[in-house]
Amino acid sequence: MKKRNIYLTLLMLVIFAGCKIQAPMYAPIEDVLNLNTGLNYDQVVTKMGMKPYDLLTNQRNGIKIYLYYYKNIERKIGKKAYNKRGFEKVGPERYNNELQSCFLAFDSIGNLESITTMRGKLDALKLILINNTIYVTSKDKGKYILTPISTENCDKEAVVTKKKKKSKE
Repeated sequence: MKKRNIYLTLLMLVIFAGCKIQAPMYAPIEDVLNLNTGLNYDQVVTKMGMKPYDLLTNQRNGIKIYLYYYKNIERKIGKKAYNKRGFEKVGPERYNNELQSCFLAFDSIGNLESITTMRGKLDALKLILINNTIYVTSKDKGKYILTPISTENCDKEAVVTKKKKKSKE
């Protein structure tokens, strides 16, 4: 009986030791933070340590937007230390489980014009700045579209309002 249990245990170890998952390549947040506008495509690939995950758009005017994934780094600390002062930078670092998206827009001559993260995109009302022109990004039938917006009638501060949900009565 003991030999049987040992064989079963060894068999299970062999079976599960070979289990791997397929995951997309991603960069650490530091690589994204080290990017600067004006870099060409090859310089971006070198700084990121990999080619983009996907090409989102390649427009007639030469603008290209690439997708990179990255992960943020977190620390593992005890629950009691979470809100205590002095524990901001202690604990072993590890990657967060959530993949983040980063959109890199290149101009018609192949230079990096803008860096937009998904969180930044949501927070910045889907705006991209290229050659001092503000573009709104939208998606139509699976394709991303950049539309320049007029700044002639804009005030110095933009006010954002959310539509209120209608209550069901």
